[in-house]
Amino acid sequence: EGGVGTWAEDSQVVKVDAPIFTPDPITGVRIISEEGKSAQSIFKFLQYFPEEDNSIVACFPVTGRNHQLRVHLQTLGFPI
Repeated sequence: EGGVGTWAEDSQVVKVDAPIFTPDPITGVRIISEEGKSAQSIFKFLQYFPEEDNSIVACFPVTGRNHQLRVHLQTLGFPI
């Protein structure tokens, strides 16, 4: 979690089904936890720029949780 991820060469689309929980509403930090609310996202890899080590990814939130895309990408190893 929170590391650097790598897209599988044979997979251009990644589906994430991971519940999001807010352990401390005052700080607003969100984490993946079974205590959280259901959250699903779909990510499609579009392009990689090796000289900058950056990628363009299309993000499709299936559900609408706060910070859902950020939390799911971080879990995959692609923090934004």
